[in-house]
Amino acid sequence: MADPRNFLLNTDYQLDKIIYITSGSFTATVTFTGEYDISHSLGFAPLPIFQWSLTSDFAICYEAASSGTVGWESYGLLCRAYSDKTNLRISYYNNTGGNKTIYYRIIGFMPSNINVDVNPTAIAADNFVFNTDYNYLKLYMSGIMELNTTIGVSTSVTHNLGYIPRVFCWEELGTTESPLIVPMGGGVEYNPIGEGNGTIVTTTQLTAVSATDSYYQAEALHYRIYLDS
Repeated sequence: MADPRNFLLNTDYQLDKIIYITSGSFTATVTFTGEYDISHSLGFAPLPIFQWSLTSDFAICYEAASSGTVGWESYGLLCRAYSDKTNLRISYYNNTGGNKTIYYRIIGFMPSNINVDVNPTAIAADNFVFNTDYNYLKLYMSGIMELNTTIGVSTSVTHNLGYIPRVFCWEELGTTESPLIVPMGGGVEYNPIGEGNGTIVTTTQLTAVSATDSYYQAEALHYRIYLDS
């Protein structure tokens, strides 16, 4: 059987869909716990991927800081993004001594436990539904991994692909978190592999290790595993 990774499109597997796109800018004032809200009107919490920059051309851009960022209080400027049923919320910490303009780009995926119709989105620069100049991520499996509340205990899901696939993960954050860690009192946050709850991908499994500090504990992990490596 031909390796599905060699196809730009493969009808044996679902093509993942971006169901929300937004971009813009806001002023981050000097503060310890600043917030900027963006209403999305989806009726559910999308799975966001967030980038931010200090310039509109994104010549240098950053992913969101995670809740497990070591020594985050010592950084001059950090941004994180969460989603809930009505808003995308960017929380920031600005200790630079002056206000900063933050430019942001956010895309959102449909959670695996949601199955509703949403308005289609389009990128102004590209009116093609499919364009063979680009590869399309081929979704192999997705779901929600309930995390053990005992600190340091691992939870795994098996994919058995035989190679390390591309994986996106998001933490489901509880309402009991410290407001300094989760200013919105709960939500869904993108969790880069290796950060937050210690997510690890091998040739057979995706594993999440419960946080070593209850201060940063998440309740569940949304995951999307692709055939693309």
